[in-house]
Amino acid sequence: MRFTSVPDHLTQQMPSLKDPSILALYAYWSRQRAGAAAPRRDAIAPADIAPLLGDIFILDAARGDRFPFRLAGTRLCAAFGRELRDEGFLTLWARHDAERMRAALGAVTAEAAAIEFSLAATNERDQTVAAAMILLPLSHDGRSIDRILGLLAPPERPYWLGLHPVRAMSVVAASRLDASNAPAPAAHAPAAAQPLPAAATARPADMPDTRPRPRLVVLEGGRQ
Repeated sequence: MRFTSVPDHLTQQMPSLKDPSILALYAYWSRQRAGAAAPRRDAIAPADIAPLLGDIFILDAARGDRFPFRLAGTRLCAAFGRELRDEGFLTLWARHDAERMRAALGAVTAEAAAIEFSLAATNERDQTVAAAMILLPLSHDGRSIDRILGLLAPPERPYWLGLHPVRAMSVVAASRLDASNAPAPAAHAPAAAQPLPAAATARPADMPDTRPRPRLVVLEGGRQ
């Protein structure tokens, strides 16, 4: 299936939902929307998708001139070498892809489209890594699609990622996902295949902290 507002050469068919992180987020999003075009923002609970938080972002679609980041996971920020909050999403893209990405973002908000991408991310040394990304509609107020939930993650992480910041990204392929054929959602996102570093699972700034608090335990000790 293709979204009509994006050029055909951008929407060539690609193997869909092969990345486990993309699959996990898409399944969770499908469950939380409960048949609606998009889930409410407060239906996305950080505790349910904890292994994915380092790569997750939310864009402000109400500001369609820039689509600024409302939040960005710590692992994503590390890849770009800076805090991305309030930065325009379109500034991350190579010039020839920025307008194509704007059209894709418009399809997410206007058509409630769920779109998967295959990307190439390049650093200042012209080193490139492949990455997968998904964009999903989200509603802050339950009436309009004014947020976009996304996840961007490379299947493999080269030594330089986080050391030499990514400077631009390019679209290799994109595909609109058929929500009627969404995968059976799990109650919680699956655990990561490998343990994540502590920074990768840190709570993004504007997501509520739902983690249980440790209790103070007093142990008897000292001299008897």
